Amino acid sequence: MARIHFIFGLVKVLRYPLSIFGFLQLKYIKSQKSFQQRDSCYRFVPVLLVTLILVLYLDRRVQLQKENDLVNSLKIESRPVENWFDKWNDDLQVMSIFLVMIWSLFRRALLWHLVNDAQLAHKKLKSLLGKRLTFNCSWLVFNYGIILTLLLIIFLGKILYLDLPHKESEANTITQKDLYEFLNYAMGLPRLMFVMIMALHILYHLINAGWLYSLANLRLPRNPKLFKFQLENLFPFQKRANLLAGLYFRVSYILFFWMVVIRLSDFLRHCRFDTKEFAQLQKSLDDREDEAEWDGVDFEKLETSEDLLFKTSLTLSWHLAMWMLLIASAYTQQEEYYNLIEESFEVEFDGKDLETKGFLSENSWNGHTFNKLDIIDMLVGYYKIFIFISKFTNIYIFLQFHSGVCIGDLQSNSICFLTDRLTKKKSSYIDLDCVAGPFKFILNLSISAALGYFAQQLELRHLQAFIKQEA
Repeated sequence: MARIHFIFGLVKVLRYPLSIFGFLQLKYIKSQKSFQQRDSCYRFVPVLLVTLILVLYLDRRVQLQKENDLVNSLKIESRPVENWFDKWNDDLQVMSIFLVMIWSLFRRALLWHLVNDAQLAHKKLKSLLGKRLTFNCSWLVFNYGIILTLLLIIFLGKILYLDLPHKESEANTITQKDLYEFLNYAMGLPRLMFVMIMALHILYHLINAGWLYSLANLRLPRNPKLFKFQLENLFPFQKRANLLAGLYFRVSYILFFWMVVIRLSDFLRHCRFDTKEFAQLQKSLDDREDEAEWDGVDFEKLETSEDLLFKTSLTLSWHLAMWMLLIASAYTQQEEYYNLIEESFEVEFDGKDLETKGFLSENSWNGHTFNKLDIIDMLVGYYKIFIFISKFTNIYIFLQFHSGVCIGDLQSNSICFLTDRLTKKKSSYIDLDCVAGPFKFILNLSISAALGYFAQQLELRHLQAFIKQEA
């Protein structure tokens, strides 16, 4: 089995949740051997369900905090108090999920255009090559697909097993905490939807990398018609696809970026030296258990700063891994694009070849002799001269090239990653090299903070060992 089939299998798996949420509802037409868009009126039902879960989750969180404040004020028992950072983190997460859901629903036409343009380009290429057209991908793309699968399995394991609510109250009693834990478990559905969009973004770059890799590694006789089709159709298709994908995934990427920033802030918040906890560690285990019982806190469920740091570090690591995989997949696509462009500029056709002569006659080049035919000849083809005389007697000469492809589009420039404005005449976008800058900064900051905290803990352990030795 070709390696690219594994990537296609991941896309097929994602197709079903995309269809359920109404982001991409397709129907396969056997007679046409193609997919057609099929919008269902039931596509808004999952959106309403997710919105209801988000609203109830925020409401139960507020009610639980009010109950905890009341119990703490009456000094019945000691309950944890939600700080402003955790509240801000939850609010940002809920807002991000809701915005991505609405954006993906109302921009579903962009995703359909990506699918439709891809299958049209495949049909045209299949008509030229027939059975000789084969798709595959590099081992690097295949490994990225395996890493993505592992990250998704870890995420599913967390929301299905680790977030499973544990009822602590009596059998016939439902407390505010029980309701909150149940809704937190139900929040796995909206979180899964957000991660699904991010996984689709990664798979888009992996499929494009495999597509470009296959075109660059076609071992076929040099066919001018195929080469001309590649210049006039495949390269513009690649540019249009990147612009459409950059607009569709823009909101999800920006909000995911801010999620990573919040996770990093949470990680840095716990990378500190707590004098109170250090003093507590100097006490005996019996003394700490007595203090916890006096405060009305279960000592076995009491979380230390190291426990909180371990949880935040795992969460941050997963987010950074997804972000790193996305940037790496986009760079792989860009590298394959560079390789295909370099190969296109090196291709030359012998002008005396019968196949090339037939191609020249079909394109109205009769009477012209060429020793060799290269990419510039293909792009220019033939030209028309238009002379425009203005009222100020200025003469303007316009050259209309037959190919319609700008030579600047075939240069080794960084590909589009996020689209700011998408129009027919002029589109603006942010390239991949510009987007990779903030990722490198956050990654370096995370690694530096982790190394600094590790060195601090080593020093504290030496100090604690010295204190015990002196005692």
